[in-house]
Amino acid sequence: MENLYERMRRLGSEERYVHEFRRKQALLERLSYVKDGVLLPRGEICREIHTQELLVTELIFAGVFHEFDIDQIAALAVASIMSRGAASSLPSQSRSILPGSVR
Repeated sequence: MENLYERMRRLGSEERYVHEFRRKQALLERLSYVKDGVLLPRGEICREIHTQELLVTELIFAGVFHEFDIDQIAALAVASIMSRGAASSLPSQSRSILPGSVR
């Protein structure tokens, strides 16, 4: 049987975009972000977040931000937007205050 990757390679680029859109739409419906093309509360919150949208929305709905103190929330926020290599683009004075594993 042909795997999904091989079938996708044979599709035209427009068909691939439509297929990918439908896959993402189905995922958002399963996660209760959208129903019948309308944003649900999770979807409304998610559209206002501009990095790691699904992760941050799930943390909000899981009540994580209610359980943590302000320092823990700040650390979580930074962790959700910084990639491993991002610290190297910070000014040297900012890098000096980061923990050794992030430098």
